[in-house]
Amino acid sequence: MKAFCDKMGTLHEYNFGGLEYEVLNELKDLSNRSDANCLYHTRFLFEDDTSDLQTQCKVAESLKNDLVRVVYSGSKSLHCIVEFDRKYESMCKEMYKEIWQVLNDELFGGKCDSQCTNPSRLTRAGGVTRHNNGKTQTLILDKPGNLFSRASEVISKAKTIYLLHKTKSLVQATQTQNKAQNYYNQVDTSKWDIVKRYLETPFPRQSGNGVSNIWLYAALQTTKKYNDLQTQLKVIAKAKSEGWTDKEIEHKLKGK
Repeated sequence: MKAFCDKMGTLHEYNFGGLEYEVLNELKDLSNRSDANCLYHTRFLFEDDTSDLQTQCKVAESLKNDLVRVVYSGSKSLHCIVEFDRKYESMCKEMYKEIWQVLNDELFGGKCDSQCTNPSRLTRAGGVTRHNNGKTQTLILDKPGNLFSRASEVISKAKTIYLLHKTKSLVQATQTQNKAQNYYNQVDTSKWDIVKRYLETPFPRQSGNGVSNIWLYAALQTTKKYNDLQTQLKVIAKAKSEGWTDKEIEHKLKGK
């Protein structure tokens, strides 16, 4: 579903009149403008705010066989759109940002605004008067159906970047987990004063609060080690009152 909108994001499917923007990719419905509501993910927007307009026009002219549309924003930039065949939809949806990155590097020298890397981005509508300066947003190039011919090649390169991002995220998650485990390893669960201190000291659960995290773990592991169910229930009751969930408490009871 094609959607036109104003700066506040009001959506209009028909009779868009003086609305300056349209949503880059079609939406499932008009309930909201979000990436999750995109029906397709095969159109990519590029806007270069760093080069002068004359330079941008030369680049757009050189890429006329690769672009489906170019609109002059009525200010200082062109909005250039690349479109892939919808047979690549699943890969475009999964690797949208990585595909955008490859296209930006190869077609625009890496100069385009990285804020354009989402499929529900607003792009200037052609033939509309810009409200803040009275200039016309001119449709410079309009070639419906001019699908990008090297899509498979770009997707292959994007996949390499995508896998690197996934690997980096996995490494970071592992490092965080190991750091937390090192905290646990430093606690001597044989000392009952740990349980006593936990029960007598407020340790409210807070996001990223390693202090409450480590003391709750230590207290639970100590009661587990000595098979003291009565004290363990006191620890669990206190933990729940301070915001810990049953799942989190169970995870700490299981230990390493």
